[in-house]
Amino acid sequence: MQRLFLLAGLIFCLFLASLPAQAQSDTAVSSLEELEIQFWPDYDRRAVLVLLTGRLPASGTVSLPFPEEGEFFVLARIDSNNKMIDDIGQPLIANGRATFTLPAPNLRFRLEYYAPYRAEGNTRSFSFQWLSELAVNQVIMRVQQPAAATTLSTVPAASGQVISQSDGLLYHTLPPLAAPPGQPLTLQVNYTMSADELSITRLPPPAAPVGNTAVTANTSPNWWLIAGAVLFVVGAGLVVWQLTLRANGRRVRKPAPRRAQTPKSAVARPAKGATSKQATNQPKRFCHECGQQAQPEDRFCRTCGTPLR
Repeated sequence: MQRLFLLAGLIFCLFLASLPAQAQSDTAVSSLEELEIQFWPDYDRRAVLVLLTGRLPASGTVSLPFPEEGEFFVLARIDSNNKMIDDIGQPLIANGRATFTLPAPNLRFRLEYYAPYRAEGNTRSFSFQWLSELAVNQVIMRVQQPAAATTLSTVPAASGQVISQSDGLLYHTLPPLAAPPGQPLTLQVNYTMSADELSITRLPPPAAPVGNTAVTANTSPNWWLIAGAVLFVVGAGLVVWQLTLRANGRRVRKPAPRRAQTPKSAVARPAKGATSKQATNQPKRFCHECGQQAQPEDRFCRTCGTPLR
């Protein structure tokens, strides 16, 4: 029995060893290679959808500024095909920071949240501030003009406007700049609406609510987990097999059935046409398996069906 416990423990250890090591590092990221910040006011909600898309120089734990009134929406990694895969989980949001760990080799991420704006009639405005301990080599800010907006202005002023071919909306782009750690970046946006209407209502279906990259779940099979599960099942089968062998070894063999005594009523009667003397001289036959008496002409036992000798 002790060997069985040792075998089960060995199988469990092998199963744990087969699990993939977490390809994540607890090292805090101190800089970003680039960061694109997009602002989509009145897109699919009466709020501002903020999209942070960044690139890290190495994998590790990232801590980004997160407004207290912000509402988390999406956190995803971006693969080499520019597809968003939301298998990172939700970030830890506390003390004005959103913290998460990005696994290698996926060094691009997307964080999205909603922030409120101020509305006075048809005039809307909101402000944004970036203050972080991270050093960002290049920051690019873009503002999507709502479909129902007649005018939109930014401070600092945008350096260019372009109509996107994907959604047909006008985007205001600010000049790229660097963001040293501890130095704030601010943006003020003001615009006027011709109607209280969201942009998504004017877009042709299907509209992508999170930008030009699609969010997909990670559906690829984890072969390490599958192999570990198979190894665990095989090991459990070996343990059950060993237990069965031991149980069979201890099982007491059943004794052979005793030959039953022939009752007086079971004495064979002479066949029709045979004399009583012939019937008396015929030897009595008994089943060697169950002990029941058989008739002279029987080839099989009428009780248990055993072939008669």
